[in-house]
Amino acid sequence: GKEFEVLLKFFRSLKACMTSSGRAVFQFYPENMEQSTMMTKAALKAGFRGGVMVDNPDIKKRAKHFLCLSLGMKQSFMRQADIQKWEDIRSKRKQRGATDPAEAAGQNKRSKRGPKDSRKSRYSGRHRSKRFSHV
Repeated sequence: GKEFEVLLKFFRSLKACMTSSGRAVFQFYPENMEQSTMMTKAALKAGFRGGVMVDNPDIKKRAKHFLCLSLGMKQSFMRQADIQKWEDIRSKRKQRGATDPAEAAGQNKRSKRGPKDSRKSRYSGRHRSKRFSHV
């Protein structure tokens, strides 16, 4: 349909401005599998190599879809070692069980280091003037 033609035009124009050994990765959230398949088919028809990689495929709400594309390379886009490293990172993240976003980002650990200073903004770490101090 029309969506496929728009995607094909996009991927052809992307190919035109990339180098002969260029790579591109797109993160997207398809509403259904047809959208994912359509994007992949349009990219392949435009002359790219590659495919879709899904992070967290078990949990639909957390699933991240990556369309990994390359030009003019005979070997695969991601080597087996890279894929293994990706899987190791995912399994470590699951073992740790960090559900709090601040904890996942390591912010709680960083805030415990160093001297306590109540004259810091809780958002940016910027020092506040004396008039904001409550201590």
